[in-house]
Amino acid sequence: MTFDDLNTFITLAQSKSFSRTADLLYTSQPTISFRIKNMEAQIGRPLIKRTTKHIELTPAGQDFLNYAVQIKQLYQEGLQAVGVNGFNYKVGIGAPESFWKNILFPALESYFLSHKEISFKIFADHSWVLNHMFIEGDLDVGISFIPVRHPNVIFEPLMKNPYVLVAHKNLAIPGHRLTPGNLSQFPLIYCYWGETFDEWFKATYCVRSHFIEVEKTWLFLRLLRNKMGVGFLPLRIAQHYLRKGEFVLLDFDHSDTLPLEENYIIYNRRQIHRIQPIVDEIKRYVDINDLNFAHLSVEDFLTDQKWTTDASGGQTP
Repeated sequence: MTFDDLNTFITLAQSKSFSRTADLLYTSQPTISFRIKNMEAQIGRPLIKRTTKHIELTPAGQDFLNYAVQIKQLYQEGLQAVGVNGFNYKVGIGAPESFWKNILFPALESYFLSHKEISFKIFADHSWVLNHMFIEGDLDVGISFIPVRHPNVIFEPLMKNPYVLVAHKNLAIPGHRLTPGNLSQFPLIYCYWGETFDEWFKATYCVRSHFIEVEKTWLFLRLLRNKMGVGFLPLRIAQHYLRKGEFVLLDFDHSDTLPLEENYIIYNRRQIHRIQPIVDEIKRYVDINDLNFAHLSVEDFLTDQKWTTDASGGQTP
């Protein structure tokens, strides 16, 4: 039984999908099936119960999973301890895609360049995927929208941000606020910003209120910058384009009920002596760049004296 076999089994137990596991491990579904069958042959008992919709662990598979996770963690710690490939140790850093460009890359660029003795592995994925990686020990530090409750993982609130409605400054838009009654007048682009935002949006407006729906932040920003429509952004992202004067703020109905975006910095308790400087760099970057707007509501931001309303109903710095 190889390390690849163990890692495949752990990943499959999490994803509950052969195709998803193959994608995560950059291999094929037949390879995943072969590794699982090889393990079951060596153990002498079935580990996976296959159904038409998804897979489940058998009782033997559930028992073995706990040991497999421990073996994987010990293996990785052993490699780090002896300094594989000429590096003293490896650090895994992960966050949803939207945090990399505006926070993690600028916060950690100097750290990456000044620590040539460390090997870094970086990930961009959904919070639920990243949280599983923290529990497994594949990630050491990062940002997630969902707190991780596990003995080996520490999570702390990092930022809270209101969502704002923005558009490109040259986009022709109505001169009044967006309401549930005038949605058709605004070319609304919808981006998924998590369950709390999604629930608010559907309750306040409606499911079929947007003409484009996207999931990736970079694609959403591309559409906004190409003057394709208006859309909601967390202020941590929007403020860069607002201060440049590229985007303008739009007023919208029910901003007083819109929940704040919340996220957490998460790190491996067992590696704290190695990753504390990285945790500190991320926190410092958030503080010195005023990226935590926990004290600020959308209404406060719309009436802040740093912003003035223009003739189109938007706002520019």
